[in-house]
Amino acid sequence: MGMGRSGTTLLSSILNAHPNVVVPPESFFELYLDRKYRNVTNWDEQTINRFINDLYIDRPFRLIWKVDRNLL
Repeated sequence: MGMGRSGTTLLSSILNAHPNVVVPPESFFELYLDRKYRNVTNWDEQTINRFINDLYIDRPFRLIWKVDRNLL
């Protein structure tokens, strides 16, 4: 995460140049999920499923990152 105009594009380009590193496109799901789940201490199956459902609400995560929901 980083602020605009702080060098994050340059850093992601440098990291993406390595064959074993991938920097995904921008998304803001982590800000929403942090607010909602930061105080959760019991990550039972129901909470994990709710977290995954909330994660897939984010359009860029779903359409650009294309993480297979079953693998996650």
